[in-house]
Amino acid sequence: MKKRDGGLLSEIERGALDDRVSITTLLRKCIALGGRAGSEKLRDWAQTELDGYKNGQGIPQYRRVPAIIAIDGLLPFGGQVKGEQISRYDLPDFVQEHIGDEVPFGNGIAHLEELANSAEDHFKLALPDSATLIKFMHDEMNDPSRRITRLYWVASRSSIKGVVEHVRTALVKLVAEMIAVMPNEETLPSKEAADQAVNVVFNGGRRNNISFVNSQASGGGTSSVQAPEEAPKPEGWWQRLRRRGLFVVLSTIAAAAIALFTWIEWKPWA
Repeated sequence: MKKRDGGLLSEIERGALDDRVSITTLLRKCIALGGRAGSEKLRDWAQTELDGYKNGQGIPQYRRVPAIIAIDGLLPFGGQVKGEQISRYDLPDFVQEHIGDEVPFGNGIAHLEELANSAEDHFKLALPDSATLIKFMHDEMNDPSRRITRLYWVASRSSIKGVVEHVRTALVKLVAEMIAVMPNEETLPSKEAADQAVNVVFNGGRRNNISFVNSQASGGGTSSVQAPEEAPKPEGWWQRLRRRGLFVVLSTIAAAAIALFTWIEWKPWA
């Protein structure tokens, strides 16, 4: 069999394994690969990583990094505080469930790569609508001599670099999943192979046998390979409750019947 040694898939694989190659460049190639393969799922994921998650919607867990909440402020008699750590519970009540000790990075991957390659060890990132939050905090303090001038997260460069490396590893996994279901002589994955690779890597899908037509074989041939399928949906709490409730009802009926038989001294099993 001819060894696979060309095409966009091989370029993405080589680049993902080389830390010197920009993730931004590799994601652009992923969009092109998704276009040639006809995979909307692959194109959409790569495009979203490039453009960022608009309005903070759908930000995946790997883009949420540990951080502390801190303030800068003014104290009586000319005193100042810089980088004083506070708790989420020091914030107004209405945001405590939405703002915590992690930063959701919805920026495009190019911005994250820039931060990851910066000389700074830590970054100060403003909380959403921080000016409004500061006003509410001033109203709660009711102390004109103490003023908050800045409210922000502090995140480490290493944590941001971890996001970039997660995307690089995801690219390696995507390529590996597609290669695993492709004939050795093919350089372009099918739509099914690309879609299912996205499902395995990001949704935990399982692999299943699929058939494809080998375009390189004389006259065309059909082969069977392993490809992922959708992960089974976990059983909901209502289904579990119904099943347990049915068991309890049946057990109660059986116990009542035995008690009745005993009382009337009837032994159906005798």
